[in-house]
Amino acid sequence: MRDIFPRLFGNDATKARIGNAILTSHVPHAFLIDGGAGSGKMTLAKEISAALCCANKNDERYPLPCAVCPSCKRILGDGHVDVHTLEREAGRATIGVEPIRELRRDMFLSATEAEYKVYIISDAETLTPAAQNALLIALEEPPKNVVIMLLASGTDKILTTVKSRAQYIAMSRFKPEEIREYLITTDRDAERVSRVDPDGFEIATASADGRIGMAKDMLKPDRRESLAEERGETIGILRAVCRSGSYADIYSAISAMPSKSTDRQELSLSLERIMIAISDLIKLKEGAVCDMLFFRSEEEAEDTVGTASLKKLFKLYDIVSKAYNDNTKNANISALLASLGAELRMA
Repeated sequence: MRDIFPRLFGNDATKARIGNAILTSHVPHAFLIDGGAGSGKMTLAKEISAALCCANKNDERYPLPCAVCPSCKRILGDGHVDVHTLEREAGRATIGVEPIRELRRDMFLSATEAEYKVYIISDAETLTPAAQNALLIALEEPPKNVVIMLLASGTDKILTTVKSRAQYIAMSRFKPEEIREYLITTDRDAERVSRVDPDGFEIATASADGRIGMAKDMLKPDRRESLAEERGETIGILRAVCRSGSYADIYSAISAMPSKSTDRQELSLSLERIMIAISDLIKLKEGAVCDMLFFRSEEEAEDTVGTASLKKLFKLYDIVSKAYNDNTKNANISALLASLGAELRMA
């Protein structure tokens, strides 16, 4: 059986569906690929891009994409003139309308070398409404042989008109043991870490929220060193809220979170960890039989949650989720953290 998108782990149904569409020339003109950081969104986008332009895509002796023809090599190496990637600028909370207008103008020009022109837009959830409406023109009347891929961490902020004109793909999440097995068998550095630092390897794979790319990032030497501190920060906040409840303990725990104006991305990751941990605590309280994504054991989770009720945990999740969304909207970080502390105390 032909290997489709071999550099992407799992997601078998997605790979089969899109691979068949490419081989039968029934490719959607737009995709909305949804998944958190490290979930494989960009890997999938590159695999689709390479497959569309692969010189051997109709030769079953090769995987799809083949990764050996000149087109595949350049696309997978980020060097093809007909594959364009737009990312949010560092330090900016949104992608504005002008970069989209520039992409749109280019879309109506013929491809230079390949059969298709491909446009990959990262952080699509940060596109302003004006930028999305500018893109909508191309989505409603797509130029021939143009494929647009929107990569998003959540689609709540994507306009319904945009969603309705793109094929939706949700990236799979994996159990910690699946991530461990995959990394040990495919990544030499990860396999070494599993031997020399088994505790760090277990924590990284358990804390990756089911995302292989996130686990790989957490296994880097500098990230492994900070991972224990980040986990301690998260547990400290939840213990203060669930067990103590005093203003002093909660604000002391909150003060450890990233608070500088340049720390917006780090703050988002910190808030995301808290939400994942609260989700584990909710599962614990509900008696659900499933893998926890943050806590290493039920004992660790029970020690953190104390006697906090299920109702309180749901309220805590909503509070932290609101703070996360406010941070993505460029809210003042100091004011956001002060409000977060006050709301957590009142929960």
